[in-house]
Amino acid sequence: MSDREKIREADELPAPDQDETVRVERVADPEAEERSDPAENAQDDAEVEPVRSRSRRAPRAGTRRGGHLLHAALVLALLAGTLLIPQVRTVLRQSFTHLPQTATALAFTASPTISGTTLSVPITVTGTNTGTDTYHVKVWTVNAAGKTDGGTTAQVPQVKGVNATVVKLPIAVDAAVVWVSLDGTDHLIHFKISVG
Repeated sequence: MSDREKIREADELPAPDQDETVRVERVADPEAEERSDPAENAQDDAEVEPVRSRSRRAPRAGTRRGGHLLHAALVLALLAGTLLIPQVRTVLRQSFTHLPQTATALAFTASPTISGTTLSVPITVTGTNTGTDTYHVKVWTVNAAGKTDGGTTAQVPQVKGVNATVVKLPIAVDAAVVWVSLDGTDHLIHFKISVG
């Protein structure tokens, strides 16, 4: 009996259950070994068809693709649904937009000067996105012992886009430091002065 006949007999067997697999063993043909011509053996081997299992076939690729498309459509629908919520849209807009920040800076425009008994303190306030054009400052002097000698408040109006002014106040003979604070902030600057 040749290999081909044995394979045909295996094909005629009843189909296995779905969980079983068909195992076909190749049995050596004693007649084939007796042949002396290796070309004939090679020709017989070439004529043998491959054995195919009769077990359950794997699902086709197209059916799996349909499942993936369904999942993708579901994810897109959920994403579109969340974008309909106003709070979600606001947070997304803020996260991808540069939002201006409020900032202020207080500085001396030049060194304070003394003229007689008057102290002139040039001040500049730089504001970014503060919503105001006029700032309020407090200016005072302190002596070497730490006692406040005198002070005043002043407005720093915006003129041609710049908030700058010169605050004038009477100066005590023992004044050592002039302090300036910007109202509504924690900005505080000082400058050491020497009277006379």
